[in-house]
Amino acid sequence: MLDDKDIQKFIEVFPTKEEVVSKEDFKDFREEMRKSFSDLQALVDAYAKKADVYFQEMVALFYK
Repeated sequence: MLDDKDIQKFIEVFPTKEEVVSKEDFKDFREEMRKSFSDLQALVDAYAKKADVYFQEMVALFYK
């Protein structure tokens, strides 16, 4: 059976309503993560394009 000490331990572990992140904070975080992910995708695409051009040039030099 739970006594007052056990309940107090639960209260210390779980956040209060004020400590929980609001939905607006989560929306802002989510939007920021989407933008960061989009930026990362653009960087990876640019690198892949440069690598493709480089490998095509190397193949062209090798087969001359």
